Amino acid sequence: MAYIVCFKCGNEKIKPLTACGQCGAIPQTYGEKSVSLVLSIYISTKSQVDQFASEIKKGLRITASEDLYVNSREVMKQRYLMEKYGDGEENDHAPNATSSPSQTAAPLVNRKIPLRTTLSPYQSALSTNQAQSVVTNIPSSQKKPALHENPFFLLGATVHDDRQHIDDLAEEKSLIHDSDIYMKAGEDLTKLRNRLAVEMAWLPGVPPDQVPVALGSLNDYYLKNEKKYPPLAHANLLADTMTLLSPTLPLAFWVEIIVDFTTIVDRIDLAKVLSKINKDRSTANFPIVKSIEHLEEEFAARFRFFNKILQDLLDSFPTKQLVVVLTKTLELATENGKKHAPLLIDELVDYYEIKANNFLHSEAENLKKLIKSIENVTASRNKDAVNPLIEQLKKTVRKWDYVAQPIQLSMKARGLNHDLSYEIA
Repeated sequence: MAYIVCFKCGNEKIKPLTACGQCGAIPQTYGEKSVSLVLSIYISTKSQVDQFASEIKKGLRITASEDLYVNSREVMKQRYLMEKYGDGEENDHAPNATSSPSQTAAPLVNRKIPLRTTLSPYQSALSTNQAQSVVTNIPSSQKKPALHENPFFLLGATVHDDRQHIDDLAEEKSLIHDSDIYMKAGEDLTKLRNRLAVEMAWLPGVPPDQVPVALGSLNDYYLKNEKKYPPLAHANLLADTMTLLSPTLPLAFWVEIIVDFTTIVDRIDLAKVLSKINKDRSTANFPIVKSIEHLEEEFAARFRFFNKILQDLLDSFPTKQLVVVLTKTLELATENGKKHAPLLIDELVDYYEIKANNFLHSEAENLKKLIKSIENVTASRNKDAVNPLIEQLKKTVRKWDYVAQPIQLSMKARGLNHDLSYEIA
């Protein structure tokens, strides 16, 4: 049974951070040292080390959990402190061929190294999120939230981390996961031309210690009522919530969340967003964003993203529910056409109108034909033939008006006329 194994070949070695006697590999980078500690019983159990050794020898990625890497990073921090203050005893208790299992892990505990057994903050948020639908009894879809694909989330980084720490995290993740994904995440956070888009898509203005709580609120029915998050961060959270929650929820809920979401997006103040991003950048030693024009470009991309979220949500409803949700949304947002709707709702109605146009124009032609038929039958004074045609006309008008109602409300709120409605009238 192995106590410590090499990160390259998987064979047993004497100490985690020294050369391997089999392949000669020496952990040199931050990531290699962090992984090497995980491959020892300083961090993992003996059975886990055996499993990791087997995976390395088979050319597989090791299946270590995130909490093991959190513990490894804590040990690395302590190691740097000991080196800084001249304490060179950190390897004195490394296991060797004559060590017994009970003589191995204890020295690290005795030296009061703050080993953590919890998941990283963002992984904890994932666990909270998975439990949330049970707690609130809200059905969930299987889509992956965009925030979980953000480079900050992928690396477990915060907006206060400097370039070196981000590079270390990217290197560490690349050793155990898909290297392309994590190296790209590191580049997006350290290259200024990419970083702003990532910051805008993250949680600007939310303190790093509150980010896990915010991420844990995804899939939460009550997130729409949360007032403590800045508008852009709140909008990003709500956008993900709308992709996670099931369309089978009560229609009244969807009406409320659409109105709340679009109202929050209208409240986003880019000058305040710029101030929050620059404050975080100063802490992390990244150059500040000098012009609000750069934010305007990135926000245009966020607006398109928010618009697509709403369009996809609308498309997820059966036709009858879709019309009800959009009509009730317009009634609530515009007070039945008395005030302007949030811009995203106007965009959503325009999208709906494009999809509904074929039906509306086709039924408009049918209405014209029915009216012509009624005129002809009336001229012939055949009352028995007129009544069925009038009933058919009423039914067709009701169906046409039902589909056109969201467009009519939107046009009224904008101070415009829906030309086709006037034509039919």
